[in-house]
Amino acid sequence: MSSSAALIESDDDKLKEELETLRILRASLESMKQLVQEVQTDVETSARNNDAVTGISKRWKAVMEGARMLGETEEKSRKT
Repeated sequence: MSSSAALIESDDDKLKEELETLRILRASLESMKQLVQEVQTDVETSARNNDAVTGISKRWKAVMEGARMLGETEEKSRKT
């Protein structure tokens, strides 16, 4: 084999190796993209859930305050 043929074969091997490395990099980046999208979805869901839980908590606080006031009113009525 001539030296020029060996150089071409060597360059081909380097290009094949680089192409494989780029394929692995692309696959890794795609995986990261999907992971980030899923994390974003989870964060958005958590934010919506937080709003819902906060609303429920405020309603229960109002109910408990109303029950406390009703109890105090009933207790005053019994004393008089």
